Amino acid sequence: MPQKTRQELLQKIKELELECNQLRQESKNTAYRDQYIREILDNIPAPIYLKDAQGNYKRVNKKYEELAGVKLADIVGKNDFDIFPQPVAELFQSQDKEVIQQGIPLEFEETVPLADGIHTYITSKFPLHGKDGAISAVGGFCTDITKRKLAEDAKEELIIGLQKAQ
Repeated sequence: MPQKTRQELLQKIKELELECNQLRQESKNTAYRDQYIREILDNIPAPIYLKDAQGNYKRVNKKYEELAGVKLADIVGKNDFDIFPQPVAELFQSQDKEVIQQGIPLEFEETVPLADGIHTYITSKFPLHGKDGAISAVGGFCTDITKRKLAEDAKEELIIGLQKAQ
């Protein structure tokens, strides 16, 4: 083997080792970023989720797991009909379709039966775009307004009672 070729191969090996080390470091950085994002999402006290454009769950946070009574490992790849009663699943899927059709963030008021009773949420849903620019997923987060709704209902009943008493 000529000396020049051997030297070229050694140089190429060094270049590949350097590239391999850079890729390892990038992979570590990505893993740390993913961990930070997971920790942030899991510590937000509102249910958060991500579904692909076909309505299959890709990610949920801890609060969503608690409220829906499922673990992330059990919900990934499933859709709303696998988790919720049919009327609720139909509502969620119709909202997702509306977000995809309009291509903009939208808010919805939802009433959902959960293990501890009926809850009312303001849910913000938004489209996420893939590399090609097409909508590839729908994300969302929910704000529980159950206590506020109950207080509003009680206030309304009180007003009606006072009006009748006059």
